Amino acid sequence: MTIDKKFQNGTEGNKNILLLKFTAFKTVLSIHYKYCILHWHNYIKLCSVMLGNTYIISDLHLSADKPKSFELFQNFIDFICQDKQCHKLYILGDFFNYWIGDDDLNDFNLKVINQLQKLKPFDIKLYFMHGNRDFLIGRKFSKITGAKILKDPHYIEYHNKDIILSHGDTLCTDDKGYQIFRIFARAKIPQLIYLSLTLNYRRKLAYKLRNKSKNKGQRLTIQVDVTEKGVRRFKSDRTILIHGHTHKMAIHKEGKFVRAVLSDWHDEGSYILITPKNIDLHVWPHCQQKKLIYTLR
Repeated sequence: MTIDKKFQNGTEGNKNILLLKFTAFKTVLSIHYKYCILHWHNYIKLCSVMLGNTYIISDLHLSADKPKSFELFQNFIDFICQDKQCHKLYILGDFFNYWIGDDDLNDFNLKVINQLQKLKPFDIKLYFMHGNRDFLIGRKFSKITGAKILKDPHYIEYHNKDIILSHGDTLCTDDKGYQIFRIFARAKIPQLIYLSLTLNYRRKLAYKLRNKSKNKGQRLTIQVDVTEKGVRRFKSDRTILIHGHTHKMAIHKEGKFVRAVLSDWHDEGSYILITPKNIDLHVWPHCQQKKLIYTLR
């Protein structure tokens, strides 16, 4: 073999080695890029809670005949707007005592909507979950208030924990009559039929149901509570379940699993505050009355 051929073969070999190195480098770079994108996405989701204060409320049951509840809510909105670290408010259903459709913009409902609209100038994002009394809240309400309507349950990543938000009615599995009604009432066709009725007729129906609930609702609410069957699917060492519906404010712990329950807003209310380091259950308006749910320390 001549020197020229040896040189030519050596050059081709070097080219092949360089090509292999380049291909390997390109593959590693591609994997690293995908890894960074994935973890940056997770970091962004994580920071959605970590970089500010998040407030969670439920079961205000606002209506024109409950001025005390509205006053508590109005003061609460002013309170979180003064919190420069506040960037999210979650409402976990039964915000209104009843909601017969987005076209029912009576004076009281407009007063409530005006309070929610206070959040926008402070860049506080609003999230809403349906309850058993206001599941007809829809796109028009969402557009007017800027609220994003969430599915039940809704998951939030918080450090090494999963926060699960729910209204809480699906956890009460012993209330079989309601669970059947819930499936029917949340279906699109029954809702379309109901919303096709005149507004005045829907108001009359709501008035009758409200009077009926005054006679029976309190007794039924006392009896209804979450069941082991309802909670079981959420149980995990890394899970914090937050809900309302039962109005029985408490913090339940089973090993590392935590379940926090919000109260209604009759004479006083409650809220959960999620900060970058702590999750606390507060009494409103007595903010100093709080119970620790979880801490990083």
